[in-house]
Amino acid sequence: RNKGNIAIYVTDNGCGFDTRIRRTDEKRKSVGLENIAERMQLNNGRLDVFSIRGRGTCARITIKEASA
Repeated sequence: RNKGNIAIYVTDNGCGFDTRIRRTDEKRKSVGLENIAERMQLNNGRLDVFSIRGRGTCARITIKEASA
């Protein structure tokens, strides 16, 4: 928690990928990260993905903490 935000981190030590390249193939089977990013935008949140080929990936979801 930081400044009224909650951050969730998901990391792996897999093969990683180039985050600058978006898949444009209409026949692709998955739109997972794009779907998560869209849902975060709709709820005043954010998805950030950091990845290095050969070293893995870290996805950070940040959302505003609900007021009590």
